Amino acid sequence: MIAALLFLTAALFVLGTGIGMLRLRDPLSRLHASTKAASLGSAFALLALVIEFRDPWVIGISILTLTFVFLTAPVSAHAIASRVDQRRDE
Repeated sequence: MIAALLFLTAALFVLGTGIGMLRLRDPLSRLHASTKAASLGSAFALLALVIEFRDPWVIGISILTLTFVFLTAPVSAHAIASRVDQRRDE
């Protein structure tokens, strides 16, 4: 039951990401919506997997995946945002 609620929460965050990508006009705002909400959605989905299966292998892979997502999402967002700012200055 808890895992289902966490998966539903993850789905709502991913839905929010999609709505943000469609509704927001500024590229930097779209970037913010896609990185923040998608990261939280993946965190809730991985937490639901950990609660549902309770296997050490699943827990380890989930921690590694979540660490990778949380380390790479801000770096890639910053790289894209700096490129967008460079194009604005031209």
